[in-house]
Amino acid sequence: MGIGAISILYNLAFSPKISVIDFSNVPLANKESAEALYKLVKISGSLEKLILKNTNIFNFLAEDFFIALGENKTLSLLNLVNTRGTSATVGLLGKSCGMNKKKNGNLKYLSIENVLGSYYDLSNFFSSFKISDYSHEMWYGDKKVAKDM
Repeated sequence: MGIGAISILYNLAFSPKISVIDFSNVPLANKESAEALYKLVKISGSLEKLILKNTNIFNFLAEDFFIALGENKTLSLLNLVNTRGTSATVGLLGKSCGMNKKKNGNLKYLSIENVLGSYYDLSNFFSSFKISDYSHEMWYGDKKVAKDM
């Protein structure tokens, strides 16, 4: 399904009633799929469950995806099982979860088995939950204002 999955992902963002997307075991490990997922999370107003188990997408997700995840109001479950991430992406995931809570999002269930590769990743993940006014302004406000903080 590979390449076709990219256009499917993008088009699903415009579906007003889709609530569950399960791409388990579909090889999405490329920048194009990550961009389509970003657009899906950013645009969709009905998506509640996003299952990306065994897709190896995690390290291809850019900061924009995590910013969109932080402000998403409908997503309640994100499954990234077996998509091991780098320390940087693990930190962005933690930050996006903290932002989602701060912005009154609905993210309640996060499956990250075999995502965190070390104690450092676990520590980085949890320390990234700490959201400051500065980090909030950098992601969702004016970067010039944030630099003056």
